[in-house]
Amino acid sequence: MTLTLRRGHRAVLAGALATTLLAAPAAAQDLRTADSLDPSLASIEVSASTFGPGTVDTLVVGRNDDFADNLGGSALAGTVGGPLLLTDGGPDAPIRQEVLEEINTLLAPNAGPNCDDQPADVYILGGPNAVSFAAAEEISIQGWCVERLEGPSRVETSVVVAQVIEGRTNGNVEAMVARSDNFADSAAAGAYGSRFNVPILVTQGTALHPAVRDFLFARDITFFDRVTLLGGTGALSQGVEEELRANAPDPASIVRISGSTRDETSVAIANEYQVRGGGTASVGLVNGFFPDGWVYALTGGAAASVTDAPLVYVQTDSIPDGPFNYLYDNQPSTIITFGPTDLVSDEVAAMARHAADQEVD
Repeated sequence: MTLTLRRGHRAVLAGALATTLLAAPAAAQDLRTADSLDPSLASIEVSASTFGPGTVDTLVVGRNDDFADNLGGSALAGTVGGPLLLTDGGPDAPIRQEVLEEINTLLAPNAGPNCDDQPADVYILGGPNAVSFAAAEEISIQGWCVERLEGPSRVETSVVVAQVIEGRTNGNVEAMVARSDNFADSAAAGAYGSRFNVPILVTQGTALHPAVRDFLFARDITFFDRVTLLGGTGALSQGVEEELRANAPDPASIVRISGSTRDETSVAIANEYQVRGGGTASVGLVNGFFPDGWVYALTGGAAASVTDAPLVYVQTDSIPDGPFNYLYDNQPSTIITFGPTDLVSDEVAAMARHAADQEVD
């Protein structure tokens, strides 16, 4: 079935999704959401199919035309219990009115008159060149407390986001590190970060950025029990891993999750999700090879705090061997396809369902 954005029925949609996920019947159920090539509308559809009106205390807003500052957004959204919404990016871009309407629909009316004394209702990812001052002001005018999370680059922004996650969870036992110049590995891990409140930091592939190193090690708090590198040495070099091990109190706390391709890495992350979560009956399908695949992976991953669905990468018209075997072996009862048929065809969704039901030749 296709989840569509209809204001009068959004509570029913969100409730139906929750019921489907909890019921977990034997045969896999195929749901499709984010059924738009417009990133903003896609993010709204994921939001509307996951959260009912007035049920969200805090949400996250990023730009819709670049993944850079959004890479840690799924984990933050899951931590605060809201969606990741995407609006037009750039220093002169106003807030998308559809996004503003979604914000006003979702948020419970709990903003105080003095936002200096209130927690944020809306976190904005990146500086004013990413999401404009005007966009932030338009949200504030609605009565919501807005906090911008930014750094000089995407790397420092990911650190600021990680600090907020840590503050809201009173510390965390795990952090993840991914390359900063490609979305594939960090976006695949977005669901993991959302579900388990694990921050995702980004760095250059060949060297550990000082801001990331300082966040992980130069602090007067207990070190993370585990720091997970995402992707192989082509994504994060052996030198990055060695520097992490050299700084860690326990070198064994530094682990790497990877596959030979991005789809295999997504499966490796999904397997880790299964281990930490004690098993889940749901999975999300995303075209992680499409240039804008990050839109669907990050917004779909943000919803994992509700859907409990790790993500695996598929192609438009085929399922690679790794994701296919994951579906066959884990037999998820609910399969959520994130993205329109231009990205993940109905045939691929059907193949995934047959694999999950082990109905293959």
